Amino acid sequence: MKTHIIHTLKRFLNSPRRQERGQSMVEMALAFPILLLIMAGTLEVGKYFNDYITILDATREGARYSADGEITDRSMTPLQADCNADKNFFHLAACLTHDNIKKNLAFNEATDDVVVSAMSIDTNGHIITRFPRACGDPPPPAQLIGTYLFGGCDTHVTSSQQGWSLCQQVPPSTGTCVVKTSGFSNTAIEAMLAQTPNSPATGLVIVEVYREHHQFLGLIPPGMPFLPQQVTMHAYSMMPVPAAAPPPSYTP
Repeated sequence: MKTHIIHTLKRFLNSPRRQERGQSMVEMALAFPILLLIMAGTLEVGKYFNDYITILDATREGARYSADGEITDRSMTPLQADCNADKNFFHLAACLTHDNIKKNLAFNEATDDVVVSAMSIDTNGHIITRFPRACGDPPPPAQLIGTYLFGGCDTHVTSSQQGWSLCQQVPPSTGTCVVKTSGFSNTAIEAMLAQTPNSPATGLVIVEVYREHHQFLGLIPPGMPFLPQQVTMHAYSMMPVPAAAPPPSYTP
């Protein structure tokens, strides 16, 4: 009886079906990490683009609001964290953008920033002057001087191509933040304007957001360039601003 049982057990362990089942388990164990990596990567990419669309929509809201704004509105007192504390053109655009992001995403005051730039453009597609203007930069043409905006400068900025930074102008109440600058130089903007020649003189506002995006699941190992642990998102929107356009009497 004992011999029969041992013989039956050996036959079961050595059966082809048993061997195939063991082979399948080994293959599954080898393939599972790769499948998990593919699934995690798909989710990470989807989350990245969802977050990017959110901040892109926020820049559009800020730019649309600025399009109807009065660019000569500049606060003469220290700015407050409250968007409604003053009528500063740049602050309101940045604040509206910031608040729209925070409705759906976390906004890290220490690393993220909103940058707003405005400019006057002549009929040749050249930037006459850019705001906020640095006090060390050349003054705007005399034909434009006559308002606080065109004649004044901002002591916070070192270059007119820097832009108005929310982090710099309204720093967080606790800790420090990383000041970002505009990603668009005057040369880059004029190159884009050159694609539509013979355009009328106009004003332009650019609202940009820089946001540090971290992995959603954190399952992707470090060192993979196509799915980094952390990446800086940069979204922007441009919109015409009639209030920043040069007067009809201006000639290039």
